[in-house]
Amino acid sequence: MKSLHFETLVKARAIENTVFILACDQYSRIRMGESIAVDPMGVTLAGGGEGEKVIPVFIDTDRIAEVRKKLPSYEDRRPELY
Repeated sequence: MKSLHFETLVKARAIENTVFILACDQYSRIRMGESIAVDPMGVTLAGGGEGEKVIPVFIDTDRIAEVRKKLPSYEDRRPELY
């Protein structure tokens, strides 16, 4: 379940902020070591699974503007309130 929670929360942060998220977890006897790269729409670009790995991923920064046209929540933010 920890893996599913980790992936779900990372995707949620990517979608609500319309940004790429690169997240990793330490690997040890008590940690799963799972890493993930998610685009601004919440699509998984790469994942490492359990263990130590190097995960190459290409980030297209034009994708941010493309997604923000579809999900304009970034424009609706009100920084004066926080």
